[in-house]
Amino acid sequence: MLRYGINVLVCADRLLTLSLRYVSLQYGRVRGELDTLQQQVDKYHMDLKRNFKDINKRYTDQLIKVKVINSFRLHHAMWLEAASGVRHGKQ
Repeated sequence: MLRYGINVLVCADRLLTLSLRYVSLQYGRVRGELDTLQQQVDKYHMDLKRNFKDINKRYTDQLIKVKVINSFRLHHAMWLEAASGVRHGKQ
């Protein structure tokens, strides 16, 4: 009976060793995948920083241009309307 118990313990030890090796390999694989993903995130972050550098300034500049153009169009339309009224003797 003692011999049977020792054989069971030896088998359990071998199984545990194999399980630990498998877990260790899986951990290494997952760690490698995580490192690769982190590198990609870092690269995307740098790309975003480069591509959207001074985005607030560019947005503000474009907004000012649009507002100036719209203001000019509004005044131009009013001038045309006033000039049209003067030509037709409405004023």
